[in-house]
Amino acid sequence: PPFQGESLDSNLLLRRISLDIRGIPPLESELERIESNPQELDTLIDAYLQDPLHHRQLIEELRVLKKL
Repeated sequence: PPFQGESLDSNLLLRRISLDIRGIPPLESELERIESNPQELDTLIDAYLQDPLHHRQLIEELRVLKKL
């Protein structure tokens, strides 16, 4: 993880967010979208949260937690 105050480049940040929310890396088109306009990050995060993959990711995490 980065040190406090250290910023991630937009590609790495989007990769971490996509993996955490959807369980998959971002699409190349999503990376290009962020590179051309970093302000699109919020829009992509909102879309990730509505993605059915996010719901599957949450269900899987709950299953893992139940086993603990």
